Amino acid sequence: MLVAAVLTYVRPSEPYSVTQNTATPESNEHPELRSFRLDQPGKHVFHFRQTRREEVNLLLEVQGPVRGERERQELTHLGLTIEVALVNHKGQTVCHAVGSPQDGVTADSWVVTTGGSGAAFWHRSCSDFKMNRSQYTLTVLLRDVGPKTPKVIVTPIFARSDNFGM
Repeated sequence: MLVAAVLTYVRPSEPYSVTQNTATPESNEHPELRSFRLDQPGKHVFHFRQTRREEVNLLLEVQGPVRGERERQELTHLGLTIEVALVNHKGQTVCHAVGSPQDGVTADSWVVTTGGSGAAFWHRSCSDFKMNRSQYTLTVLLRDVGPKTPKVIVTPIFARSDNFGM
């Protein structure tokens, strides 16, 4: 079963907002959400339907290859604050995380994980949480972006917890 997707893109001067209504075919495991840049402050709002019940981790997957320790360190020291909130159709917060990219797991850090030639950010406040079949809203707020923050493009994804080696 395939449900139609509606995309609305609104961009005032700053901050900007992306709203995406997405439902995935029953065969897909997770919704496909739009990518965005970390070097631009703003607010990104995604509306989607989860078609499976499972325990997941929210990741901000870095687009493009990340090779070597130097590139990983660059990601670890990006100058910005990332806040995410995932809310279900009842208005209940499923996960909420605020912090900056850093080395090591702390209460307010977005940790860079690498594998193969890819990388992703994760936060312990949005790991190992349950998602049910439901409508969700994911809001990502980027603020305190430093002037030297490089252009890094990420895509929010939900990875099954049992497949994520933390």
